Amino acid sequence: SLALTLTCFLVHQSASIQDFLDMGTRLVVLISGNGSNLQAVIDAIASGVLPNTEISLVISNRKDAYGLQRARDAGIEAVCHNLIPYSKRFPDPNARYGQEAREAYDADLADKVLGAKPALVICAGW
Repeated sequence: SLALTLTCFLVHQSASIQDFLDMGTRLVVLISGNGSNLQAVIDAIASGVLPNTEISLVISNRKDAYGLQRARDAGIEAVCHNLIPYSKRFPDPNARYGQEAREAYDADLADKVLGAKPALVICAGW
């Protein structure tokens, strides 16, 4: 949940909720499907519950995830990052997704996330 994510962040950073909200927080949200958790975050930002906060990127591992459309409807950049192309580029006869494919996929995902310069990454169903 968003509250748990924020609590974990605050404990790790030794920050108060007000400190967190005052930072002008950029979020990256990772989703896999419908995007109902994403919508809750979008709504919290729009209503002012999460002031000084923006979602800079939404990433799904499924191209047909409805959450990608929810993000686009809210004017947020949304992309699909799927492992299948990597398994085709780096085939492994002993595994569906070999280590080389997984490492390349993870590295590209990290580049996408870090490129959005988030203060916080929310795994909302990922």
